[in-house]
Amino acid sequence: MNSKISLLLVVTVMASIIFGVFYSYFLLTISENDKMAINEPNLKSEFESIHKCQCVAFRLDDVQGYWLNEVQIAIIETFQKKNVPLTIGIIGGEKFQFGKDLKISNLIKNRLAENPSFIEIANHGWNHEDFSTIDKKIQSELIKKTNQRLYNILDISPKVFIPPYNKFDNNTIIALKENNITHFSSMLETSTPPYMFEGISPLHFPETATTGKIDTTLGIFSKISNQETLDSIKDSSDKYGFAVVTMHPQEFSIHEKNTAYTNSVDWENIEELEILIDKIQKLNLKIIFLSQINQNVSDQTMDLGNEMIMFTEYKSYLNHLILGIPIGILLIILLVMMRNKIIRQKLMDMVENRGE
Repeated sequence: MNSKISLLLVVTVMASIIFGVFYSYFLLTISENDKMAINEPNLKSEFESIHKCQCVAFRLDDVQGYWLNEVQIAIIETFQKKNVPLTIGIIGGEKFQFGKDLKISNLIKNRLAENPSFIEIANHGWNHEDFSTIDKKIQSELIKKTNQRLYNILDISPKVFIPPYNKFDNNTIIALKENNITHFSSMLETSTPPYMFEGISPLHFPETATTGKIDTTLGIFSKISNQETLDSIKDSSDKYGFAVVTMHPQEFSIHEKNTAYTNSVDWENIEELEILIDKIQKLNLKIIFLSQINQNVSDQTMDLGNEMIMFTEYKSYLNHLILGIPIGILLIILLVMMRNKIIRQKLMDMVENRGE
């Protein structure tokens, strides 16, 4: 008798577990919306791979011939003096005369020859056009023309693209791929995080801080303190894992009232730039080229993407399993009770039949 009871308990438990497994699987299949919610773009940042570059890239836009060339040189020389890398966005079109103004082009060429680890060349368009308004074929041709011109002058074919006005579209991405561009940089307002460190091409690391602000009405840059720029750098490093600081020559030029920017260096702003670089280095943030951001992921990197989703699915499965087993036990008890009731009824019927 005892052995029969033990066997019945074992069978009940096993059957309950099997039922729980199938029941939990059934619940998971009808709750795909839960799993889809994890992969929704607006929630993806919570589960995305968390990379920390702990680095800062400076980009100098609008480099060209003759225009504010003394100011451009002063900025480049500041980075050379500090022994920190700088990414330079050069406009390639002939009317911008890069290569004809030997003062600026020879300086860059010589610095590249002396130590290429301090200057990176970026493509900044042909005629500083708004790429978001141009079809793909022309975009690709303009990128190719600028790359070819810069190669002819500097013996370098850029792998980085800085869209003029920070504007681009899906056709720009295709055009960049066609021209073997591996990285580009617009600005936060024209892009959507998270910013991937791997798995896509080209990689996008937008501007997250600036050394000056432009008044779009007057077309004049106003000064930003080094501390304000540093605060933006720290904020973007925490939020995105990197920082890109954009500079324009106008910010470091003396601007006379009611006149255009002059080719006179604003040494106070150059000093602000030097202080900013010193502060960044004191924070142990590495200053690198824009194209090196994805290559400088720190040891603190945590890839939580698949693990978080797997854990969420496992937790959901476990919850369903825990719920399924007791339901299975109750169902089996009910089945046993029904079976016993049927057996008793049959026995009673047999007794009644014999009595007759």
